[in-house]
Amino acid sequence: MDHLKLHKLYSDFIHDNPLKRTTLLGNNEIWTYIDCYPKINININTQENIQHTSKTISKCNNNKKPDNIDCLLNNLNLSQDSVIVGDSIVFLHGIAGTAGEFFGVMKILLSKGYRVLSVQYPIYDSIDEWCRGFDCFLDILQLNSIHLYGNDLGGYLSLHFKNEYPQRVKSLILCNTFISTMNVPLSTIASTFLHLCPHFILVKLISDIFNNPSFHDYNNYIDYKYIGYLIESYNFVMDQITNVSQVDLAGRLSLLLSNTPLSNFSRLFFDKYKCSNSLNDSNTYITIITTSDSSLDENIYMETINYLKSISRVAQLKYGGDFPHLSNFEDIAIFCQVHLRNCGAKTFQFNKTNTSSNKIYKESNSLKQTKHIPKAYEMPYPGVVAVHDTIWDISKDN
Repeated sequence: MDHLKLHKLYSDFIHDNPLKRTTLLGNNEIWTYIDCYPKINININTQENIQHTSKTISKCNNNKKPDNIDCLLNNLNLSQDSVIVGDSIVFLHGIAGTAGEFFGVMKILLSKGYRVLSVQYPIYDSIDEWCRGFDCFLDILQLNSIHLYGNDLGGYLSLHFKNEYPQRVKSLILCNTFISTMNVPLSTIASTFLHLCPHFILVKLISDIFNNPSFHDYNNYIDYKYIGYLIESYNFVMDQITNVSQVDLAGRLSLLLSNTPLSNFSRLFFDKYKCSNSLNDSNTYITIITTSDSSLDENIYMETINYLKSISRVAQLKYGGDFPHLSNFEDIAIFCQVHLRNCGAKTFQFNKTNTSSNKIYKESNSLKQTKHIPKAYEMPYPGVVAVHDTIWDISKDN
C-alpha cells in the first residue's frame, strides 16, 4: 500500500458497494451504512427458481450457452435449502470515522464468505438512546444476532450495546477501545458549547485528539514505510470527517463526553461470562486489539484490558496508529478471521446437497453482474448513497 493507493482502493470499493441509508420509524434519524454480501458460485436452474433483476432476466433469455453465474446473494431469491446462511459482522467507526473507512478489512472478509456491514450512526443525546436506535436499525435489516467490531468510540458503544442487548451480540472485537472516557484528551470548554461550535472547530477538536506527537516516536520504526502508512491513514480520516455534518460531529463528541460510569455496567454482564470463557461459545468471546503507537494514553487501553481480561483475549499490533483498519488492514483482517473462526462463525455457502434441484439452465450464458445504482440522495458524505429497500418491477421491462 503506497502513499496514494488508499484513496484509489476506497473509490473502487465504494463504486462496487454504494452507501445506503435508512430512517427509523417515528423519528428523523438517518443511518448510513454499507451492506456487502459474499459472492457465491451457483448453477443456474430455471428462470422460475432463481429470480434476478429485470435486466439480468432479460439477458438470460437472450443467451444460448450454459454456464455459471457469479452473482451476489442479495440479488437472488433462494430457498433456505439452497444457501447455507452465514454470520454477519458489523463495523462501528470511532470519533473520527465514517462508514466507508473499513473498506480494506471488509473486502478481505467478504472474499472469505462473511456478510459485512459498516454503519455510520446519526446523532444521539445519550448512550441509552443510541443503543435503542441501533437495536431498531438491526431490526430493519433483519439481523437477529451479529458480531460487532468497534474502533475507539465504536468499541465503547459496542460494550454498552452488548450490556443492554446481550442476545443480539455473538462476539466483540474491540480495537483501541476505552471502557471509560474520563481520560480522553478533549478540551473542557467544548463540552458546554459543542452544538454551538462551527464545523471547522469540531474538526480541529477531533484532529487534535489523534495528532498528539508525544505518543509518536518514529525512531522506533525499523522500516520507515510504516510512517507513510500512518500519515496516509490519518490524512484519509481527516478528509472524510470534513464531509460529515456539524450536527453529527457534535453528537459524537457528546457521546464521548457522556462518560457512563463503570458501575452502570450490569454485574450480570461480567459475572455470567467470568467462568465461561470457552472458545466454543461465541456469546462469551471478546478480542481486544491494541496498537503500541496510538495517540491516546496507553493507560486508557490498559484499563479496558484489565477490566475485561477474565473474559477476553488481547492481540497487539506492532504498528497501526489510531486507525489500524486503514494503515494495517491486512493484519486486522487476519485477527478478525481468527476471532470469527474461534467463535464458530459460519460463512455463506451454496448447499451442494441440493444440486439435484439446481440443474444447469441450458439456455443461459456467462453473465457479468449488472450494476444498477438507484437514484442517489444528497448527503454530507463522500460516495454514492443508494436506497437499501429498492423494489424491482420486472413487468415494466417486459
